[in-house]
Amino acid sequence: MKVRQGYTFDDLLLIPHHSEVETRSSISLDVDLGKGVKLTAPIVSANMKDVTEWKMAQAISDFGGLALLHRVHDKK
Repeated sequence: MKVRQGYTFDDLLLIPHHSEVETRSSISLDVDLGKGVKLTAPIVSANMKDVTEWKMAQAISDFGGLALLHRVHDKK
């Protein structure tokens, strides 16, 4: 498996510059994560129980992202 370097928001400093993009509708945010997983929005939520619940997972999915749900162990 080939591992690629990734970045988080703490790793980058964004400074606005002139852009040749005329309209936002002319760009694509599509991302191919491999093995047939393609997203229309580059959003992947954390699988922490206090971060992503099923309602948030549904909203992220509807937007085109990927939500990972934390597994809950029922102690019944």
